[in-house]
Amino acid sequence: MLKTFRGRLVALSVAAVGMATALGLLLTPQLPTSPLGGPGFDATDGRGNVGAYNPAAGADVVYDSPAATLQSLGVPFGEDMLPLLTGGVFNYTPAGINPRAIMVHNTDSLGATGCGPVVAYHSRPDVLASVHFCIETDGTVVQMVPLEAIAWHAGKPNNPNLGITLLGEVVTNGLWLNQYVWGIELVLDYSPTTEYAEDYPAMLASLEALVKFLAGQAGLPLDRQHIIAHRDSDTVNRVDPFCCWRRSGIAAGAAAFDAWVTRLSAPPPPPPPTLPPVTDDCDGKLAWYVVRWYAWEENRLLERILNVDCPRQAAELVHVPGAFFIEAVEVEVLQ
Repeated sequence: MLKTFRGRLVALSVAAVGMATALGLLLTPQLPTSPLGGPGFDATDGRGNVGAYNPAAGADVVYDSPAATLQSLGVPFGEDMLPLLTGGVFNYTPAGINPRAIMVHNTDSLGATGCGPVVAYHSRPDVLASVHFCIETDGTVVQMVPLEAIAWHAGKPNNPNLGITLLGEVVTNGLWLNQYVWGIELVLDYSPTTEYAEDYPAMLASLEALVKFLAGQAGLPLDRQHIIAHRDSDTVNRVDPFCCWRRSGIAAGAAAFDAWVTRLSAPPPPPPPTLPPVTDDCDGKLAWYVVRWYAWEENRLLERILNVDCPRQAAELVHVPGAFFIEAVEVEVLQ
């Protein structure tokens, strides 16, 4: 099914390129191989964004649809592919991607409450932009561009000194980053009112599931070399998604994004221990208790010594989100 669909898409692409050639939009009939692998692209394409598409040089890889994997994880998924525009052109390059990384964006100031306005915006012929996926705050994932296609969302990087190998290679070779990255747009506005990813756990859970699926398709490690932000590509004009990741500011958002990526490859936490019953034997007499609990996020056992009335009161005093009370053992404290 996927192969049939892609074949039809490439057939349309060939026709579109033929029309564009007749109009004089393609400047190079035979394009070189990129130094980074995959087909080469001419950055002077008349569409202005990613370079001319040469179907003969396009990669012959067909990626799996994320639908089955995401839906098995309870992630709502749908497709709303960007249309073929008037004149036989797309707002993306129909094939030839060589994925070396996954880039995360947010929608900035579209005022969108879902992926519908995002699809509509990227369907306009004057926009010259696109992205592979959109994720809504309720966790719904919408695919807008085929995985084999090059979406126009990253442009040319302007800072090769961030320690991200791909960005340095792209800048050094004068290439467009788009042909090496899959793009994901989070429906979060930055202005006039800022929304934050930390307020939408379903969105972050879907983003994690999608990133892990895409990384598996391309054999990418789950690290900051391969899970990148729009801000990484353009450190002058872009702040996403750091601006909308954490309420405490862009720097804190960047640190939180780094930590989120690190957790993607961390082993799953162990199941919480079996909890003994907390006896309610409060008698109004204070005593010293060693209170032990398991901190889920820190993946470790913690303890404190408290002067309380009974084990139940001790458990209430140490309760924090993500912690599991284990026991309160009365002890003698030497004065």
